[in-house]
Amino acid sequence: MIERSQIIADLQALGLSALGSRVYLVLLGQADWLTGYEVAKMLGVARANVYDALRGLVHAGFAQQRTTETGSHFRAMPFKTVGEAQMRHLAERIVRLNALLPPDRHHPTVWQGSGWPAFREQVDIAVKQARLSIRIGTSVEPIREIAGILEESMESSALVTYGCWEGCPTKGCGVCRPPVSSLTPWTEDPACLVVVDGRLAVGSWGPTTAPPMVLSTDYAAVVAGWEMLVTPSSSDNYDQR
Repeated sequence: MIERSQIIADLQALGLSALGSRVYLVLLGQADWLTGYEVAKMLGVARANVYDALRGLVHAGFAQQRTTETGSHFRAMPFKTVGEAQMRHLAERIVRLNALLPPDRHHPTVWQGSGWPAFREQVDIAVKQARLSIRIGTSVEPIREIAGILEESMESSALVTYGCWEGCPTKGCGVCRPPVSSLTPWTEDPACLVVVDGRLAVGSWGPTTAPPMVLSTDYAAVVAGWEMLVTPSSSDNYDQR
């Protein structure tokens, strides 16, 4: 089980304050809307400080606020919703900055495209650079698209680990090598994230009705965030097939 201190540290890495992280966890644990007074009482913290934290959570998209005749009430947004929004906004910022900043002529830090051919090409480029590790978090559909590339990577010395956001179907998809961890989904659409040596990441995601979005980057913040998504926690299950 992940310690509460680690959860708070991870929330702070997403931009929340220490108190904001604690307030968010309190809201997550309650089904009803809460007032700032109720949250302050639960935490044993000054009400003024709690209201500042609540306003910060609302501004950051981690909480909702409604005002009634009895005052303001707050409720946490599900973290899955928050996580999807964070990933989307971060990807948009990276693409925007990549268009505005002078390009790196030797090694572009961000590449964006769409479609399975683009995804296969970027994964092939990434895994050929692997020296230490290849961490993969995936749905069943996209992993099949890169099965041949991953098979070739088995010849390298890099340690390859797999995690499945679909709980790994009973018979498996035939691509991932055991043990396969069952990861908590961060999106309802098919997705695949590949992190190489903790320094390079390639991802694809999107609905089945359209070509997937593809992003390849060595931008440290994205690589670190994606590595968290593909690394199982101590509470995740493993399939030893």
